[in-house]
Amino acid sequence: MTDPSIGMSSIRAAIGNKQAGGNSYVLLRHAPVKGLLGETLYEEARLSGVRFLRYGDKLPRFEHLSNTDRSSVNFRVSIWDIVESGDEIVFDTDHVFVGVNLEPTDIPAGFKDLLSLEMDDRGFLIQNNVHCLTGKSFRRGAYCVGPSAGYVDLAETVLTAHAVAADAASWLSLNETPPCEEKMSVTEQCIRCMTCLRLCPYSAITINAEPSKSKIKVSQTRCLECGICVAECPRTALDLVGFSEQEFSSFVESLRANKSIDKVAVFGCHRSAGHAISEVNLPGNVFFPPVSCAGRLSESILSSTLTTGVKGILILGCHHGNCRSNNGTDLSKARIEAISNKLSKVFHKLPSISYKTMAANEASRMLKLVHDFSKAVVGNSE
Repeated sequence: MTDPSIGMSSIRAAIGNKQAGGNSYVLLRHAPVKGLLGETLYEEARLSGVRFLRYGDKLPRFEHLSNTDRSSVNFRVSIWDIVESGDEIVFDTDHVFVGVNLEPTDIPAGFKDLLSLEMDDRGFLIQNNVHCLTGKSFRRGAYCVGPSAGYVDLAETVLTAHAVAADAASWLSLNETPPCEEKMSVTEQCIRCMTCLRLCPYSAITINAEPSKSKIKVSQTRCLECGICVAECPRTALDLVGFSEQEFSSFVESLRANKSIDKVAVFGCHRSAGHAISEVNLPGNVFFPPVSCAGRLSESILSSTLTTGVKGILILGCHHGNCRSNNGTDLSKARIEAISNKLSKVFHKLPSISYKTMAANEASRMLKLVHDFSKAVVGNSE
């Protein structure tokens, strides 16, 4: 299949040749109109007189002409067109341009080194590993545009290049900021599975490749303590200094020591619920520990909280699209649904787990959410 970026470039070259007074043929296996402005460009070429020939599975034949008089005609092209006539078409031309897809050997060695974690065993870029941000590799600080980032035409490549240039400038400015106090730690339990590197919404995690043992490196300046990587680490090798695992363990133990039969745990993002709580008075049976982000609540935290005898757990995240961690609140919602399904198979009678969203200026909404949830779970247990 013709790469759309190559097809678009071929059509533009053919249009330019026609405008300069020449004749142009574009030989394709199929019409490469997929892509931004593809149909428009294709129609512009046809109106200008460019002729398109589709050869299907039978490649065109090129014959070099020996001209003793040094005329401009140097090649004769024979092609079986599968669309217009089905017959063999022969024409002479003085220039032939052949566009092919990139092979691994065509990718610059320096670019391969930058993206070494994204190459398969044949040397091709692994598209599934490209970071969710446009044109950005999960190898922090490396950016891909053009065919390396997928099938895009020239217009899309230009737009992507502008976007990643702005992103790169932002990335560099943050790296130039002086280091701040330690926000996250990494223990020897880390096996460098790259889960944290792929999930971090701030590009705060990189890996220092070493021959014997690579190491995860955390940019304390870039880290904004969302805790998403900590919650998803399969080895519990990461921890936030300001919202440590030990603090959650202490909270669980205090809940366990409390003999109230109607106690309810409410976890809230410290940027939204943590801010609004200063304006409300929660019921006496409600225990509220602020968390760095709803995305920090791991399966182990919620499971251990359920074993303390609470009637229910309410998680207060941020509204969709209003989470500083980009997708922390959405990730938390999906995780809580999965955990609830899993724990329902373990607990004979699973305490209620609910997920709601709010903003920092919605103190009254927070109070209503907590009151309604507490009333519902305590009433259901009687």
